[in-house]
Amino acid sequence: MASQLRSRPVAKAGAAVDMNELQYKATRLKLELEGALNPEVLRKPSKDPIDFEQVATKFESFRKLVDKIESLIPSQRQPQQRDIWKKRVESYKENIVQLNATLHKKKESLNMRRYENDQRALLFGHRDDESIEMRDMFQDFENENESLQNSNKTLMQTLSQATATLDELRDQGKTIFSSSTKLSDIANRLGMVNSLLRVIDRKEYGNKMIVFGGMFLILLIVILVWYYFR
Repeated sequence: MASQLRSRPVAKAGAAVDMNELQYKATRLKLELEGALNPEVLRKPSKDPIDFEQVATKFESFRKLVDKIESLIPSQRQPQQRDIWKKRVESYKENIVQLNATLHKKKESLNMRRYENDQRALLFGHRDDESIEMRDMFQDFENENESLQNSNKTLMQTLSQATATLDELRDQGKTIFSSSTKLSDIANRLGMVNSLLRVIDRKEYGNKMIVFGGMFLILLIVILVWYYFR
């Protein structure tokens, strides 16, 4: 009985080790599958075609490992450990769904490229003068279309610059008109000031004549009085 009790923890520890090892293998397979199906994610773009047979084999191994881990969850004694492993399995299953969708998408893309290549081979497969002339003609059309697009861009940029220049000229015209109006007002005011200064000069001259005339008259009266009473 004692030996049986001692053997159970060993079995549980062995199950835990197996599950950790299975998790390590499953995580490694998941990363390999993601790198094979999405090399741009790892910033390692590759021009080599995807080996779908190898990817399918790894995918099947990954799915079996996840099923194996799920089957070993009840062997965990702690409820918290069982919950943790259930969450890990759910995450792996989500990865399975995503990887499966990506795999099908890559296969469809490959089939589409093969179909396009076959159609292109049917159209341009013969190396005769007619096919070469047709390809050259298509190339000329593409070059001409690209040239027209560049010309259109240049024209649009020129129109934008011309519009901006016209707006600036309009603003300058408004500024010049406003300055001309202010100068006209100043000139009118200067004319009024000149007229006022001339009036003041005439009035000042008249006042001087009156003062001098009065002084001369008083002096004359004084002389007459002095001459009379001498």
